[in-house]
Amino acid sequence: AHAIEDGLGRLRGRRAEQRASAAASAVAAIPKVPRIATSEQLQSVSSQLAAFRGVQVYMIELGDPEASRLSQQIIDAMHNAGWTVSVTRLGGLVPPQYGIICTHGPSEAATALISAFRSLNFTVYDRGGSPGQFEILVGLNP
Repeated sequence: AHAIEDGLGRLRGRRAEQRASAAASAVAAIPKVPRIATSEQLQSVSSQLAAFRGVQVYMIELGDPEASRLSQQIIDAMHNAGWTVSVTRLGGLVPPQYGIICTHGPSEAATALISAFRSLNFTVYDRGGSPGQFEILVGLNP
């Protein structure tokens, strides 16, 4: 009787694992909505950032098509605000990075940029950096 109970327990465990695996596969199969800002939203962002005209920022653009499109929109908004943007293009990162990651020292311009893109419901991570540092990485779609 004990052996039968052990066998049933293992079978239930395998079934639970199979259900969990199927659920995870179903979630992974749900297409992600691309992160895209409208032209009106980008004009609003540029207006908010224009108060900091002349700011220099470094952008890391990934080879992922969705992240690259969003990077280009952010670059355009910053250029329209009079910011200087230096871009480094990378094929990818290991481990992968998700969301928009802003690494900066004390900076009102960085705070404005983070606020502007959060207002568009983008996932933006605010990471402290060294004085004078201002880098933006548009990672994969979370």
